Amino acid sequence: MTEQPDISLLLDGLKKHNESDLDEILLVSSKNTIKMLPMTIGQQKQLVSSLIARETAELNIDTTLGEIILENISTPQDVYSIDTPYIVLQMRANLMGGDISLTLNENDYEIDISKHIKKIHKQYNAGIDTTYDVSEGKIVINCQTPLLSRECELNRAASKYIEEKYGTTTEAVGDIYLIEIMKQIKTICIDDNQIDLKELDLETSISLINNLPYSLTKQIVKKTDDYTIS
Repeated sequence: MTEQPDISLLLDGLKKHNESDLDEILLVSSKNTIKMLPMTIGQQKQLVSSLIARETAELNIDTTLGEIILENISTPQDVYSIDTPYIVLQMRANLMGGDISLTLNENDYEIDISKHIKKIHKQYNAGIDTTYDVSEGKIVINCQTPLLSRECELNRAASKYIEEKYGTTTEAVGDIYLIEIMKQIKTICIDDNQIDLKELDLETSISLINNLPYSLTKQIVKKTDDYTIS
């Protein structure tokens, strides 16, 4: 019987190659530069696989992207959810070049990703204030753009919650809206009573957010819109 070849040395060589072939990635949240491993074929497969579960595909793709980014970062640095689109653009440009050809409604378009990356970096060249407060009367909400690790954690919990309670994201669109608002909230204080949302399970948090005055959630939505990368 022919012996199976030992591929451990080859795998070790691939690992060392990937670890030496680092990309420099800029962050919009802090204007700092981090070093990242390039995306592997296995990680691209993870992205494709995350689309299979149609019921929660939207949450799954965000979670998978976030976890790949966190796994590939080799520089100790806080990375926030707001950084994700910018990081993905840079990863795409580094992996496959800065040009994209698209056909939409029988019209052909050429997009220069590198141009958009420079525009975004200029737009956020001072970084972003990731913490802010909103208030109404005696209610004070301390908000923070979530760390990418926190967003991945909440997305995983949300996927499980939706699958168990609704089955599809279409039926759960209202709760998904509340979850997106909840991601921005760190603490809620009324008079002297303060609670950290990290201490609550997802369903309890959703119930709490559902009872907030609309004017407060409107302030949070406006703030997140200000961070939208265009």
